[in-house]
Amino acid sequence: MGLDEVKNEILEKAKKEAKSIIDSAEKEASKITADAKSKAKDFLKFANDEIEKDLQTAERKEIAKANFEVKKQMLDKKQELISKVYDDALEQIKKLDSKKNGQFFGRLLEKSSNQIEVSILYLNKNDKDLAKDYSWFNANIIGGVVAENKEKTVKVDFSYDSILQSAKSKTMSDVVGILFEKSK
Repeated sequence: MGLDEVKNEILEKAKKEAKSIIDSAEKEASKITADAKSKAKDFLKFANDEIEKDLQTAERKEIAKANFEVKKQMLDKKQELISKVYDDALEQIKKLDSKKNGQFFGRLLEKSSNQIEVSILYLNKNDKDLAKDYSWFNANIIGGVVAENKEKTVKVDFSYDSILQSAKSKTMSDVVGILFEKSK
């Protein structure tokens, strides 16, 4: 074996070894690249899933917020309508002609007298002519009567204001049912 053969054999071994190292490095590089691509793909899928969840959550929140706002506006409108019903009733009471007002006043005074010994009346200044046999004081009421005994220890309130408030308390569910039965 000559020097050239030894040299060729060494070169051949070196080439094979270099090729083996390069092949191994390329395989390792391919594996690292594949792993990196897989991790990047997994990360992108995870990120897309998170973004989708965040978008769905944000969308649900916006829908809930919008639904709440609509319900609030509907409730406000319903409250307006309910108030209008009672405001209209109040206006009708204010528009009572003097004859009817006098009749109601008489009945309310009689009702008061059945509960206490009436001595003093508190009434709307426009009704002062109806309080013939009693001391009276002006009261900030629409009409009707608030009666008090001589000792000023007991008052009974039959003012239109109180009567309307009581009626409102008793009839609220009926009014709501009548106004909104179709919206159920």
